[in-house]
Amino acid sequence: MRSQSNVRRIKAGVSVEELTEGIARRGLLQSLSVRPILAGDGSETAKFEIPVGGRRFQALSLLAKQKRLAKTTHIPCIVRDAKSKILAEDDSLAENTQRATLHPLDQFRAFLALREKGQDNEEITAAFS
Repeated sequence: MRSQSNVRRIKAGVSVEELTEGIARRGLLQSLSVRPILAGDGSETAKFEIPVGGRRFQALSLLAKQKRLAKTTHIPCIVRDAKSKILAEDDSLAENTQRATLHPLDQFRAFLALREKGQDNEEITAAFS
């Protein structure tokens, strides 16, 4: 289940639908990070929350709902210790703030490389909007 510890609350950037199509096309490129949900007595419940990768989880769920991904497909997850001193919000914030956006010139060069390797403009546009 998506975690309330995920700091992303406002939709910005690539939509879940676009992310869904990207995952359908090339597979999952980055794992989810999960933590066990604890019962009132502090014991693990065999359920997990997803403080890092909530949008990827939504996209995978959509693919399963559309029957484009088997519900039994193994999804790579980093399982964090539920009692870690690093808070779930800390992990979520780090994932969302420590990434570097691709420089526009690097993006242009990547698009050019795709064209030179045989992809046409329509394919590139469909894959990267």
